[in-house]
Amino acid sequence: ALIFFTHAAMGCLSAIAALLKFIVYILVLPILLILSLLGILIWILLLPIKIICCPIGCIVQLMADLIEYVIKAPFRFFKWLFS
Repeated sequence: ALIFFTHAAMGCLSAIAALLKFIVYILVLPILLILSLLGILIWILLLPIKIICCPIGCIVQLMADLIEYVIKAPFRFFKWLFS
């Protein structure tokens, strides 16, 4: 049997989903901010190595890309949260 949701039921489900997103936001935000700040610090420390050491520059570039991904995590999370 197919279940058909009324317009009011769909609105209720949407409200529940928004509430769950908000709860996840409150729980995850401090962790993401700490990771982002740590990533910024590591990126600043690795920047001279990336500039000076060309032979290992590729490895440092991969590390920098990974750190940039971590730094941008809160922004991607906000984009998901408010979409």
